[in-house]
Amino acid sequence: IDWFSEWPEEALLGVGRGQIVAEDLELEESLDACVEMFKEIHQSVERKSAEFKDQLNRSNYVTPTSFLELLSAYSSILRSKRKAIEFSKNRLVGGLKVLEKAGIEIASLKEHIDKMAPELEVTKKDVAATMAQLAIDTADADKEKQIVAKDEAEATQQEAEAETLMTEAQAELSKATPLLEEAAKVLNELKKDDFYILAGIRKPTPAVVLGMEVSCHMMGHKPKKTALGKIEGDTNGFFETARTNLLNAPGQFMKSMQ
Repeated sequence: IDWFSEWPEEALLGVGRGQIVAEDLELEESLDACVEMFKEIHQSVERKSAEFKDQLNRSNYVTPTSFLELLSAYSSILRSKRKAIEFSKNRLVGGLKVLEKAGIEIASLKEHIDKMAPELEVTKKDVAATMAQLAIDTADADKEKQIVAKDEAEATQQEAEAETLMTEAQAELSKATPLLEEAAKVLNELKKDDFYILAGIRKPTPAVVLGMEVSCHMMGHKPKKTALGKIEGDTNGFFETARTNLLNAPGQFMKSMQ
């Protein structure tokens, strides 16, 4: 094979067809057109190289080897592009499968959500009702808290007042104790005749009337209307009531006083 002299058109077509078939590029129907295209490219470069030589007296060597290198370069580029396309295709197919799977899952999820929608609506209403009731309960609790705080304040105040009264009562009791002891001593020294004498008084002093009034209150005797003003100085009738119910029964009166 002459790798340097110019080949005729039939040789280019034959070698080109054989090279492409040998490379197993699977061009099929486009094989002839492809070989024709490379033949035209090779011959056009030969013509332009001849013109270049004539015009500039410079050489650009175009040989059958250049034609074979062109076919080899085409084969390499075609395989590389096919590989890249196949890779992109696989990625695209994989992405489409993922999208298809996602679509199925989304449809299933939507169906599930649609089925749960009534239940979710009921739950939403229940939650709203619970929140409303919680707000009411919180308000009631605040009111109860205020009431309890008020009651506690009142109880504290009452306790303080009771403590004050107790202190005052204790002080009064401390003052009254000697008087009570003195009264008990005097009571023990009294005789029945003293009560008869007291009952016979026709014009009792205010102190005697007051003493009989206290005795009536202690023994639970209330003056009757007939006793009111019966004796001078006994406007409320306590002395008359005491004389009738207490002084005329000195033994029982003394026993009750003790």
